[in-house]
Amino acid sequence: MAFEKEIRVAIAGHGPDDAATLTDIIGAVDAQQKLIVTNDELADGLRALLAAGTIRELAGHRYIDAKLGPGGLTFTPITELELSKAVAEYGRRFRAAYKRLEEQGVAPDEVMWPKLRAVYVFADGRHASDEDMDEIETLATEMLDCLDDGGIEADIGGFEVGPGTVQFDVDGVKDADAGAMHRLVRPIFEAKATAGSTVEVHETDPWS
Repeated sequence: MAFEKEIRVAIAGHGPDDAATLTDIIGAVDAQQKLIVTNDELADGLRALLAAGTIRELAGHRYIDAKLGPGGLTFTPITELELSKAVAEYGRRFRAAYKRLEEQGVAPDEVMWPKLRAVYVFADGRHASDEDMDEIETLATEMLDCLDDGGIEADIGGFEVGPGTVQFDVDGVKDADAGAMHRLVRPIFEAKATAGSTVEVHETDPWS
């Protein structure tokens, strides 16, 4: 099993400045499938996505959304040592996050984490203006209202502004169904966002 969908979700929305690492991908697959991906599964998924032109590879086993920047289309093999180090780093993140939650008196099941990732695109590559941000924040609020009407508790995980894009995650409680969230918000997002903008399932763990 190559876990192409899960790997694609882990990389979607990431550009050169915040490229997805092996640790990020391992965490995303674990969050969705409750397992640690093997080297063969990881390689098969990355190769397929590179061949399809969906993602690009950067140096150091870093990966970006093909829509957000240039990069290689040839898969660089991952050694068992490199994978082991990435898995170990994921474990450290996971344990550190649990420790922080315990110190804060928060039950892990109550944590909200990214479920959807929205990327608002400006075709001319410009940075968002204040007026643009007002429109995007209004759209994000309408998406939350739509989820609330559907009985799903959610929040916006902040806005990341870059050249040509504004990205934001829609966070939901642990047991929220990401697919249901996507079905609820997609119509309003596609009706009001610019051409080329996307909202996709991006269900990840809160430890990354």
